[in-house]
Amino acid sequence: MPGVLVWSRAMRRALAVSEGDLGILVGSPITVTLYLVLVVALAVSAVQHLRHRRDDRRAADAEPEHETV
Repeated sequence: MPGVLVWSRAMRRALAVSEGDLGILVGSPITVTLYLVLVVALAVSAVQHLRHRRDDRRAADAEPEHETV
């Protein structure tokens, strides 16, 4: 959890410097670019997850059920 603590401290420091203005989080082109990259990565991950689930369901439906005698 050290990464979370470092991030938390950095966020508090940034908000203190900006006097609580959240605009500092999107105030530069690099931050906007990083947010866009994050959104695209999350979207790609979600689509891959949904496709994998769909393929698993199709494979399960295609398998013949074995009857016990």
